[in-house]
Amino acid sequence: MDTLPKKRYNHLTIGQSIALLPLEFGNPTKLKGHIYSSSKGNLYFKGSKRYDYSNKTWWYSIDPTLINDNKISYIILAADNSGIFIIPVEKFNAYRKRHRVGAVQNGGEDFSILKVDGRYIRHESKCDDEDVTKYFYPAKTVAALESKPKILFANIGWMINYNGQNQSDQILGGGSYSDADKHEAFNFQDLNGRCYGYVQAKYDTINLSRIDSSVEDWMQKVEDVLVIWFATNPVFGGSWVVGWYKHATVFREYQKSNATQRNRYGYYVLAKSTDCTLLPVDDRVKQIPRQVKNYPGRSNIWYADSNDVKVFISEIISYVDSYKSRLKKHCKPLPTISSDARAKVEQAAIKAVWSLYEQRGYKIKDVQSKNYGWDLEATNGRHKLYLEVKGQGNHDPYIRISRNEYEQMINHKDIYRLCVVMDSQNEADVYVFLHQDKDKWVCEDNDSIELNINEQIAAIATF
Repeated sequence: MDTLPKKRYNHLTIGQSIALLPLEFGNPTKLKGHIYSSSKGNLYFKGSKRYDYSNKTWWYSIDPTLINDNKISYIILAADNSGIFIIPVEKFNAYRKRHRVGAVQNGGEDFSILKVDGRYIRHESKCDDEDVTKYFYPAKTVAALESKPKILFANIGWMINYNGQNQSDQILGGGSYSDADKHEAFNFQDLNGRCYGYVQAKYDTINLSRIDSSVEDWMQKVEDVLVIWFATNPVFGGSWVVGWYKHATVFREYQKSNATQRNRYGYYVLAKSTDCTLLPVDDRVKQIPRQVKNYPGRSNIWYADSNDVKVFISEIISYVDSYKSRLKKHCKPLPTISSDARAKVEQAAIKAVWSLYEQRGYKIKDVQSKNYGWDLEATNGRHKLYLEVKGQGNHDPYIRISRNEYEQMINHKDIYRLCVVMDSQNEADVYVFLHQDKDKWVCEDNDSIELNINEQIAAIATF
């Protein structure tokens, strides 16, 4: 477990340095000694106290043989408690080739960095100085590195809208209660400006001190918590983030409610509805590892309080902070949909849907010429979707679905999406329809918008 540096270190620990790495390095794992593997190659960690000499601020001894033998891609240099330098190995080798400094103790070579007027300079006597400022990643404070964000993960059943169960939106999975009695079915219902969240907690208690270590046993709630709701995808499997509450209040014990709008179901979590985000189904692409050491197991509550998951938690927080809803919210339900689409706006509609799913992290393939019964194929990891696009040059809610398209809708209903683009050449308002129980097709961000499909039979007569 990484703790605050002891006096003999005078620099960030490896764990603290890892916490400062950009997200693209993933979750580094130890290979041996100070060598770790990452998604960007092997890393070598080295630390230095602060010297404040006229010719150097930090000094490191780096063994080039160790770097080459272990195929190091980046050298991570901890600069006391100020931050880290992420030096690409090519940069290190190029400098050595131009300026051979010579071996020092234990076969290492000098690598000194001098701080001058806010810049960081690679400095050696009788060598040209080299600016390495762009490789520096600062740490605001050591305490900030060590502090645990107040975060809670809660496993619930899978729904589209979590606004109460109805024929178009039935809950799947979740706690041990029967599906008809799943309290989390109302987790994203806006009730007078508030959302009330439920998760089936073990022993009907949430351990608040694992969310915030400063919480005393007598305290009944903790505030300003980020609550991540996740559920098992019934089509693709795996657990995925379905939404979150920011600045939530989490209670130690179950809170009773007399609200008939939510069947008088109680709750453990409370937040302003403006701080709550529910992801559209096809935006639920952030996976939560399960049955892995230090990650969620069988319990519906995960406190994420192990040092081994710091990088993952940082990724989650960054994902939440950077997320922006990409679909417009519709105040008025659409009337029945079933009429001709104008050919001249179809490609504008294709571009709109392509852009939407690319923003969601999907790779898109155009299969319009294949006559599969859908226009695009969208892939994101284990998620694969068939996207049929219908474009309208205005807001007339009528489209025509061919026999082949309709057959594929039925045959591949779990992964088929009917994407209707209204006013495709201007605002491009996208309605994504997906299958629900009893052959209903509902809009992913408003289940009051439902397709009314009138089946027709066509024939060709010859004589």
